[in-house]
Amino acid sequence: MYVIDKRSGAICDVDFSKLDYIELDLFVKDDFIFDWNEEVSFEVYRLTLAQNGKTLGLISIEMMESEYRIHIRLLSASSDNIGRNKEYDRIVGCMISQVGMIAIQKFGELACVSLRPKSVLTKHYIQKYRMKITGQLLSIEVPELIDLINEYE
Repeated sequence: MYVIDKRSGAICDVDFSKLDYIELDLFVKDDFIFDWNEEVSFEVYRLTLAQNGKTLGLISIEMMESEYRIHIRLLSASSDNIGRNKEYDRIVGCMISQVGMIAIQKFGELACVSLRPKSVLTKHYIQKYRMKITGQLLSIEVPELIDLINEYE
C-alpha cells in the first residue's frame, strides 16, 4: 500500500495500525480536525509513512455486526494533507480500503463499509470510491469493495 508525494511524484509505502486509546492524546484538533479523545470507545487506526512513522490520517470505526457492516465514524487526513496543496495523495483511499479488508475478513461476502459524509463530500465519495447512497449514509459492498481494495493495495 502506498501514497504519492505530490511534489516529487515519489511512491511512498505506508502502514495501517490500530491505536491504543492512550495514543489518542497525541493527535490535536489543529492537526486532525476532530477531538479524537471522544473515540476511546471505538477502534481507531492510523495511516503512517513507513519510512519515518509520520501520521498521515486517522480513522475511527464501529462494528455493526448484526448488519455485517463497519461504520466509519470519523475519517481525517492530517491538516497538511487536505485540499489542493496537500503533501500526499491516496490517504483516504488507503484507509477506506484497509477498513474494507477488515470488513471482508469479519463478514465475508456480506461485508459492507459505510460512512456519513459532510454534504460537500458526498459527490466526491460516490465518484472516487464508488460508494452508493443508502438512506442517510454512503456505503460500499462486495464486489465494489474488493475493487477498491485492489486499487489501493
